[in-house]
Amino acid sequence: MVNSAAIDRAANPQSARLLVDLINVVRARADVPPLFIDSDLMAAARDAQNTNSTASTSSPAALIADRLDMSWTRAGEIRGYAPSVIDYLDAVLASEDHRSLVMDPSFTRVGLIVDLDDQGATVRQLLADG
Repeated sequence: MVNSAAIDRAANPQSARLLVDLINVVRARADVPPLFIDSDLMAAARDAQNTNSTASTSSPAALIADRLDMSWTRAGEIRGYAPSVIDYLDAVLASEDHRSLVMDPSFTRVGLIVDLDDQGATVRQLLADG
């Protein structure tokens, strides 16, 4: 489920691993297949986070298309800031639009970056099918 080599390149690998594990617990409870860490999506998420951490003019599809040579037909992106990754996930699951992305069974791959500071966690999550 978790590609350790990919997750270790995340800004905060322990928080990223925890977030993927928690998302997969929520998906499993709803009989939705797990998300698998994709190293190319991890790189795309990191590039996107480094380029424009607060605002983005690119769609998730553009982020993936510009950075990756991979087969996919659907892409999604969730970005947020919260006091912790647990609070981030709670907020994502409380939002109907964001929850629908996380729980979409057609999404099978994820790349996410967790940047921690004194105030909390900034998360950028890219999802793709294929």
